[in-house]
Amino acid sequence: MCNSKYQENQAHKQCDEILERLISLLPEQTKGFVQEGSTNQEGAYLEVKEISCIGILEIPLIEEAWPVQSEYEDGKYMPKCESGSAESGNLVIKDSLRGGLFRSISVLNEGMEVRFTDIWGEVYTYNIVSVSEKANRSSDGDLVLVTQNRYTGNEKRIYLDSV
Repeated sequence: MCNSKYQENQAHKQCDEILERLISLLPEQTKGFVQEGSTNQEGAYLEVKEISCIGILEIPLIEEAWPVQSEYEDGKYMPKCESGSAESGNLVIKDSLRGGLFRSISVLNEGMEVRFTDIWGEVYTYNIVSVSEKANRSSDGDLVLVTQNRYTGNEKRIYLDSV
C-alpha cells in the first residue's frame, strides 16, 4: 500500500510540473509537431519535458486540469490519448496507469462541462451525456474519459458531446 501511495504522489507531481509548463507554452505557441503522414491536427503534439502532449483537459466545476499525453507515450503517470482527436470529434482519454488522477471525476453528473484545449490553443467544450461501467462499449461521444480501478481493472467510461 505504501508503494501505491508513493506512485500516486509521483504521478501528481509529474502531472503538475508538465501542466504548469504546458500552460505557459500555449499562449505563445507557434509550432507543434505533426506525426508524419498525418494530414490534419490528429497526431500533433507539443514536447514538454520530453513528453509529447496533445493538450489540456479541464473540469471547471471541480477546478481540476491535467496535461494529456499523446497516444505514443506510456500513460504511466499522466492521462493519455487512447485514440482519436478533438478535431475529429472522437477523442478518447484514459487516466494514468499508476496515478488514479481521474479519481476526482467520480463526482461528475450528466450535463456538467468539460474542456479540452489542444496545442494550437483551440478550446473544445463538452457536456457529459452518460456514464457507463461497461468496459467494451464502443465510443459514441465526441469525447470519452476512461477511468480504471488499478486493483480490480474495472473501467468506467464517461461519454461527452460537444456543446
